[in-house]
Amino acid sequence: MEENKNIEKVDVLFEKVAKLIVQSRQRVASAINLAEVYTKYRIGQYIVEYEQRGNVRAEYGKQVL
Repeated sequence: MEENKNIEKVDVLFEKVAKLIVQSRQRVASAINLAEVYTKYRIGQYIVEYEQRGNVRAEYGKQVL
């Protein structure tokens, strides 16, 4: 009987640890996604600034029209 209680306690402990690991992985994935979006946004800003050479609008748009 005592052994069954210990097994149940270990099972509960295992479930708590497994749940914590899953939650941590989800938080890490979310943080990585956020950092990646921010990085790509900033890269896009740098490219636009380079293309516009300080102008408010890029010159190549006039040629397209």
